[in-house]
Amino acid sequence: MKIFIASDHAAFAAKEELKTYLAAMPGYEYVDEGCFSPERASYADLASKVALRVQNGDGLGILLCGSGIGVSMVANRYQNVRAALCRTSEEAKLSREHNDSNILCVGARLSSMESIKQMVDVWLTTRFEGGRHSERIASFNRLGAVGRTDPEALATAEYWILGAVLAAVLFGTILAQYNRTYFETIYTLEDGWLEYGGVWALGLLFALCIKRLKDLWRVRPWTFRVGLIILGLVFLFGAGEEISWGQRIFGNTSPAFFANNNTQGETNFHNLVLGGMKLNKLIFGTGLSIAVVFYFLVMPIIYRRREGFRKVVDNFGVPIAKKWHLLAYIIVFLLAYATGSHKKGELLEFAGVWIFFCLYFFPVNKSIFEKKL
Repeated sequence: MKIFIASDHAAFAAKEELKTYLAAMPGYEYVDEGCFSPERASYADLASKVALRVQNGDGLGILLCGSGIGVSMVANRYQNVRAALCRTSEEAKLSREHNDSNILCVGARLSSMESIKQMVDVWLTTRFEGGRHSERIASFNRLGAVGRTDPEALATAEYWILGAVLAAVLFGTILAQYNRTYFETIYTLEDGWLEYGGVWALGLLFALCIKRLKDLWRVRPWTFRVGLIILGLVFLFGAGEEISWGQRIFGNTSPAFFANNNTQGETNFHNLVLGGMKLNKLIFGTGLSIAVVFYFLVMPIIYRRREGFRKVVDNFGVPIAKKWHLLAYIIVFLLAYATGSHKKGELLEFAGVWIFFCLYFFPVNKSIFEKKL
């Protein structure tokens, strides 16, 4: 049986000691969801992680904070989670026998370590009686929960954005079949609406990185901050490249190096030709394609199956794609190639950036970017 355990900074020491106690109990395997240091941490984020795992049926949960009150309030906002705040072993026992609790909440500042261990021991070894209690459990389960969270569900904004993006790509695909000239000279025009639409998305993503960095600077580890900075620089680089670092807006002259080695004579890296090799094809073509497949397809699978990988990803603030994001990208890829045009890349760039926009705003692991539930 897996036991998902988490605490805030106030109960960090108690959690670490409890992990040693759980490791010695046969038949149980604990999974530490954080926090991982005595530095200040949000109990709402950490309780949310455990509640989601219990909600998905992955195992039982144990949550600790200073009083136990905060984590219990957070956990009970999730449907089918029955978090019990206990102060004594008798309460822990009754919460299992009569209420079939699946998360035990304790206060490290209000209960001794010995008392916490006794509560955990009784709670894990007590079974639900069923009988007359089953109907009562079913009754309040039917009430639902205001905090129901399905990490794979699309937000309303995602429906609108993905719908608009797919419609634009579908229209472009149809247009390419019936009026190839208009598609290639107007619809996918260089510096046209598709290109600047992508620039806007990248700009908004960069702004979101800055906001998250500001909001989470003091409540996330250094790895998380590094991850946000790197992603922000990637978004800034992408937006800068699309507008040739302002050259297409202000009309400034390209330096000699770019004028001589850029296929368009502009100040950007993706159109450079060095030693007869096009960087656009090598890095932004083949390299980017491999990265997209790994990020959208491989990473989410490993993230869901490997605890260690998931912790590393979350600690570096890397957003994980939903299945819908992958499906949208596959549809866009097929539609773009169905155009049969050499300008299909314009559709892929535009749609890909906006799909990533949805992914970064609403990833599977969205809770890692929130200060509160």
